[in-house]
Amino acid sequence: FCGGRHEGMWSRRPWGRWLGLLAVLSRLEDNPFASLPPAIGNDDYIPGEPVSFTLPLLEGGSLVVGEDDGGSQLPLVVLALNEGDPWSRYLAHDLSSITALLTMEGVVGTSAHYAIAGYTAGASQSVRRRMEAALAATSLSREAQLWWRQHIHFVASTVADIGGTFQDILESWASPINLITEPLSGSEFPRLDGHYGWCAWPDEVQNATLRVAEDACGGGPAAACGGDCDFLLVRLDDTCTSPEEAVAVAARAGAAGVVVVQRPGRPLVEIGSGRDADQVPIVVTMVNWEHGEALARAADGNDLSVVFNYTAVPGFFLAIDHHSHLQQVGWSKYPTMMMLGWAGQYLQYNMDLEHQLDQAAYLIPVMRDAIISPSGTSSSVAMPEHRAALRGAFDTMQLLFTLDCQGPRDESCATWDHCITITVDCDGTAQQAQPSLGEAGGAFNELWRGITTFRRQGATWLTDVTPFYPLLSGGDTCTFTVATGGGTWVASEVALRFSNAWNPAETPAPGLPRSGVWLNWPNMDTKFDSPNYNENRTVNVTVPEGTTRVELAAIITGHGDCEFVSTSHHFMINGVEFNSSSIAYDQYMVAGTALGCTGKVPAGSMPNEHGTWYYGRNGWCDGQDVPLLRWDVTSAVLQRISSQAETASTPSQHQRDEESRLMDISTVNVTYFAFAYPYGSPTQQGCGGSILMNARLAFY
Repeated sequence: FCGGRHEGMWSRRPWGRWLGLLAVLSRLEDNPFASLPPAIGNDDYIPGEPVSFTLPLLEGGSLVVGEDDGGSQLPLVVLALNEGDPWSRYLAHDLSSITALLTMEGVVGTSAHYAIAGYTAGASQSVRRRMEAALAATSLSREAQLWWRQHIHFVASTVADIGGTFQDILESWASPINLITEPLSGSEFPRLDGHYGWCAWPDEVQNATLRVAEDACGGGPAAACGGDCDFLLVRLDDTCTSPEEAVAVAARAGAAGVVVVQRPGRPLVEIGSGRDADQVPIVVTMVNWEHGEALARAADGNDLSVVFNYTAVPGFFLAIDHHSHLQQVGWSKYPTMMMLGWAGQYLQYNMDLEHQLDQAAYLIPVMRDAIISPSGTSSSVAMPEHRAALRGAFDTMQLLFTLDCQGPRDESCATWDHCITITVDCDGTAQQAQPSLGEAGGAFNELWRGITTFRRQGATWLTDVTPFYPLLSGGDTCTFTVATGGGTWVASEVALRFSNAWNPAETPAPGLPRSGVWLNWPNMDTKFDSPNYNENRTVNVTVPEGTTRVELAAIITGHGDCEFVSTSHHFMINGVEFNSSSIAYDQYMVAGTALGCTGKVPAGSMPNEHGTWYYGRNGWCDGQDVPLLRWDVTSAVLQRISSQAETASTPSQHQRDEESRLMDISTVNVTYFAFAYPYGSPTQQGCGGSILMNARLAFY
């Protein structure tokens, strides 16, 4: 998968603090379906189909979804609260969860609306009271508070009382309640698993042996476990300062997992929430006091056989886009109200993208409804006869890509995230060697790169790839190949869009680049695991005669052990430096942060995926295209050209050359090097993994 050690993260702190996470990762790699919400529900309702229903509101009036609603309260994200489920109850009632939604960046001011419904009477009213209290306690402006009061709605009736299509959708799109089951009595005890990424989760169905340990944060767990046991049941008491302390004691005792019993009268909490540097290599879950006592009585001083499993109940989420079409929200992975905010941001992204696609453009279809396998799928496209005219008529080339799964819902999508690339061969040179760094990407003829979603359906991206236009030069037919690092996907639509972004009232049309060159170093397959990565990274490039502008463009992503380590990438052109931090700091320097990729949702990163999609990555995020790094390097090249021309031409000739901005044929020097930041400071020792890079100079 795209990150190597996918399910955790590195930070800028010393790597030794992450050793506990490696056991979590090993467990996940042994069984990639472990620790994932189960794929349940059915296809009676399909994302994208039009629906209609009416929700009566506590604040008065109704929220109407359907053809006649005018779209005034769309798009819409709905939470249907099940008070019997610890996961969704924590999401809806925890003050930090609610406050996190209210204070999210990039939510206030969007078109999205949110509705809170419930399966029991009073459920939404309870959330409303907490929401009002949390809103009053924030430092949000009066305008922001007013926006929330206008955009978050509380449903007056239960799901069953509303009935109809609304209830049918939720019953079709079932959600799980996680349980601990005691087989002898058949008793079922709802549980809340620890924060995913901080600890491991049980398998969907897992048999286990439970042993009761007294003195939870003292010597009891060590005495009960004896250095090697399956699961410990520990009850929080006065010896514990926190549930996390009880977990740490159980881990040191040698337990493979721990069931933490909450104190009497206290709500269940997500153990490990907000912790990003002290992961534990064991399974962690919590039950309430009454259920913990019942399990202890059933054990009666002996080992107790239990089953970690789940029961399917009517769903917790649905969404409606601005066309009144049904959409999924994602997976029950991270119990925070921000899950709703991310879903709303993504609905807004698709609205904005649709507006962009409505703008006039010249279109070259490349692929439609094609099955994409790891070995790659190709399409030969006859290029237009007037292709040469495109360069002068347009100044922007974008690649449109819609990626779908083989089935209609998220449950049908491939597990794990991988690189997905598009290469193009118009002149028969595709037989050149490709990089072999474990993932697709980095080829000399790579036109586009993205990252597949992690079991989410229906991603669409529109990526500016203008500097790579010279890849389309050559014969009358171009062969486009889409390949992934794993999984089977559907390229529902791939197309090139040509348009103009310049303002003719301000500047002349720059057009598209007329030629380009790939920056090819002899060590393209070298991993960034030592200073050797930066050796032999200098090339000389000939600048074509008549060039008026030069652009450096690159696709750069870090994988394997480089996935969660920040990096910076530097190019020296004739002694002038251009680096990634100056133009795309957040694309690389938030790698390893707890919520780094959530900030990319408004830019098209699919939210609420399986796994730790929310962690910041090195140059990429799950379910998103990889933006090109672009620098205008004309001044660095002109400086060299001007100095050469000054010694070779008379002043009058040189002046005429400068006035016409036409460069003589000349050679420029390009050097690349990178730094990694595993401890916060730059080092050339690297990050231990791979850097996939495709860098080119484009000449205008």
